[in-house]
Amino acid sequence: MSNLVYPELPGLGFGVIRAQVWRNSVRETDSGREFSRAIWSSPRRRYRLKYEFLRSGQAFPEMQTLLAFFNAHQGSFDTWRFRDPDDHEVTDEPLGTGNGTRVAWQAIREFAGLVEPVYELDGTPVVKINGVATTAFTVSATGLITFSAPPANGADITWTGDYFWRCRFTKDQMDLEKFMQDMWQLGQVEFMTVKP
Repeated sequence: MSNLVYPELPGLGFGVIRAQVWRNSVRETDSGREFSRAIWSSPRRRYRLKYEFLRSGQAFPEMQTLLAFFNAHQGSFDTWRFRDPDDHEVTDEPLGTGNGTRVAWQAIREFAGLVEPVYELDGTPVVKINGVATTAFTVSATGLITFSAPPANGADITWTGDYFWRCRFTKDQMDLEKFMQDMWQLGQVEFMTVKP
C-alpha cells in the first residue's frame, strides 16, 4: 500500500469519466418476482482519464512521470492515493452528536446526497465541538477520529479538511502513442477506488 499521490499533469482532456459502482444481488423467482439485496453500503468509483498530450523532453518529463508512477505500483498490483478535483474537501461536515460516552467517529462526507466514510485524510483536520475547535483527539490511518474524552450529550461535532481516495489501476498495461517529437497521447488511464 503506497502513500504516493497520483500526479497532476497538464494535457488532461475534458473527457474525464467518473462512474459510481455499486454491488447488489438480484434474485428472480420462477414467477418473475425479484428480490434484491444491497451488498455494499457505499459505492466505489471508476475513473477514466484521457491525456491529449504528455510531453517527454528534459524540461517537461510528464510522460516519464506518469509511467514511473504506473511502474512503481506494478500496474494494478499496488494501491495509491488520488485527489479528486471535484470531491476532496469538506467544511464543517457533521460527524454526529455526542452522547456523553461515545469517543470515536469515522470521518464522513456528504456528496450528491450520499453520506460516505472518508478513510484517507490529508493532514490533521479541524474538529469542532459545538462550533469550538478542539485538539483533544487523534486520527487513525483510516480516518477514525477519537476524542480523549467523550463529547457532552447533545454536542454537535463537525470536521473540516482534505482527503484522498485510495485507488488502484484496473489494467496492467499503459499504451502511449507518440504523435510529435517529445509529445505523446494516452487514450485512457482507468483506475478504481478500493475500500480498506
